[in-house]
Amino acid sequence: MSEKPGKMVLRYHYDKLPEKEKLRRRDEYLRRSGMSIITFYYKLRTETFRPLERELFDELFVN
Repeated sequence: MSEKPGKMVLRYHYDKLPEKEKLRRRDEYLRRSGMSIITFYYKLRTETFRPLERELFDELFVN
């Protein structure tokens, strides 16, 4: 039960951005990581980014 709030954290950072900015940053993430769009949304939903993927996510969406 204590896992649920933690799983919302990445999605929260993504969802709080304006739509245009969200898409711009998502596209940059996909370009730099080589990840497919389907995989990106799956990992965002399940918070299963590997450490380097998470680092890039934090760089683009959190900072």
